[in-house]
Amino acid sequence: MATNNNLKDFLTDLANAFRVALQSPNPINPQKFSTKVAEVFNHAHAIGTSEGFERGKQEGFEEGKQEGIIEGKQAEYDAFWDLYQENGNRTHYNFAFAGYGWNDVTFKPKYDIKPTYASNMFANLSEKNYITNLVELLNSCGVIFDTSQCTTFSNFLLYASPKILPEIDTRNCTNLNSFSSNSSVQKIEKIILRNDGSQTVKTMFTYNHSGLKDIVFEGVVGQDFNMNTCPKLSKASIENIVSVLSVSATGKTLSISKTAKEREFTDEEWQTLIATKSNWTISLI
Repeated sequence: MATNNNLKDFLTDLANAFRVALQSPNPINPQKFSTKVAEVFNHAHAIGTSEGFERGKQEGFEEGKQEGIIEGKQAEYDAFWDLYQENGNRTHYNFAFAGYGWNDVTFKPKYDIKPTYASNMFANLSEKNYITNLVELLNSCGVIFDTSQCTTFSNFLLYASPKILPEIDTRNCTNLNSFSSNSSVQKIEKIILRNDGSQTVKTMFTYNHSGLKDIVFEGVVGQDFNMNTCPKLSKASIENIVSVLSVSATGKTLSISKTAKEREFTDEEWQTLIATKSNWTISLI
């Protein structure tokens, strides 16, 4: 920058600026300043074009690579689930999500799940790497779980890992024995039964259900029903179970976990509750 307010210093300073910009040590005649302006512009344009090209090429490559990865993953996802769910037409779901490999990452169905057969559907899932909240997973996929046409639920949850299950409509199934045999399930949003109480439910929940706390039944239980395998049942769940017992059934027994009853009810509350279904024998085991 010129330090004196005179023409010589100004021209010298301008010449030095041209030499720096053009990376040239050679002297510059003031008569050539106009051409040097064009040279500086062309030089900067060439550098900018080169750098822009390289940057654009790299950024375009990275963007294209990421788009390619995303498209490849989507194509892989579509190919697998189109085949596995028969483009949304699959109805036989026996053992469909049983065994190792199914977990919160891999269980991402593309189509609504509408089984007519659901035996062992979630059976024997690994305890270390498994499906946890089935409700959240289905919602995240935008998938409907519709069992209204299902005729068999044998071992549906045999040693299964899902802790929270969605509404399960069982009205099209006559025998619900061995529906569930596991200690992982904690909550079933709702199980819909027939309104005539004709379904067999006695051993619907077999063996140890030490985790099951919350469950809602809709419909009518008209047959013997063992729920004594569920020691953590909440007060609301037990009240719901008693509420769906048939008012006209005779000679039928409901068994409830003594542990759950003593934890959730006073003796007076319990007597009041079972009095609402005096046609049933309600035993504590």
